[in-house]
Amino acid sequence: MNADRRRNLGPANVRPLVFAESKPPAQHTNPKIFLETGLIQNCSGSSYLENDKTIIITSIYGPRPNFTRSFNDQASLKVSVELSKFLPLDNLKDNRKNITPDKERLIASLESFMLSNFQSLILLQNYPKSSIEIFVQVVALNPAHSLVYTLKNIINGVSVALVDSGLNIRSVASCGYSGSTDHEMAVNFSGQDEILGIWSDFTAFDESFDSAIDTCEKDSVQLRKEINGYLLQKATAKQ
Repeated sequence: MNADRRRNLGPANVRPLVFAESKPPAQHTNPKIFLETGLIQNCSGSSYLENDKTIIITSIYGPRPNFTRSFNDQASLKVSVELSKFLPLDNLKDNRKNITPDKERLIASLESFMLSNFQSLILLQNYPKSSIEIFVQVVALNPAHSLVYTLKNIINGVSVALVDSGLNIRSVASCGYSGSTDHEMAVNFSGQDEILGIWSDFTAFDESFDSAIDTCEKDSVQLRKEINGYLLQKATAKQ
C-alpha cells in the first residue's frame, strides 16, 4: 500500500529555526545586607551577614597564648573556611572554566586569599607570642550568587567580626564587586582606599580591568558607609 507522506513532510523551501545564543544577565544587583554582631558566645567577636539568601557566619578567637618553643614577636594568624554540605557548589564555578570546583581546593584558595588580606590589616605586632584564628561558615548560598560575589560577602563579614572582636586593626576594610557576563572582580579596600587584595578572572590589564577596579571601589565605599553606620548604631545602643 502506498502511504500518503504529504502530511509528514514540510514544504521544500522550509528552513530550520535558529535561536540566538542567550547570555546570562549581568550578575548581582546590590540588595540590602543584614548584619548582626555578638551572636556567638565564647569568642572574641562574631558577625552574621545575610545578603539575598546567602548567609555567612564569622567568629574570631584570640589573641590566645601561642605555646611554641620559639618566641614570636607578632601573633600568628589562621583562617578556616567551612562550606555547608548542602551548598550548590555548581554555582561557584570559575567564569573561565565551566567546571564544578573541587571543594577542598576551593576552600584552600579562599583561606589563602583571606589570610594575605587580613595579615596586613590586623596589627599582629601588638600581640607577640599569640595566635588569632578566623572561622568562616558559609551556611546558605543563593543559587544566583557566584564565587566572586560570595567572596565579597565573606570578606565583609570578616571585617565586621574583626571590629566586634576589639582587635587592633589599621582600618575597617570593605570589599567591592564588579560583574558582567564576561568578567567578575572583587577588590578588598582598607579604610584609606588601599587595595588589600584582588580576585578576578581577567587575563589582561586593559581598560576594562581598570574600569572594574573603579566599580569595585565605588561599591566598597558605599558598603563601608553601611558598615560604619551599623557599627555606630550598635555602639550607641550599648551606651
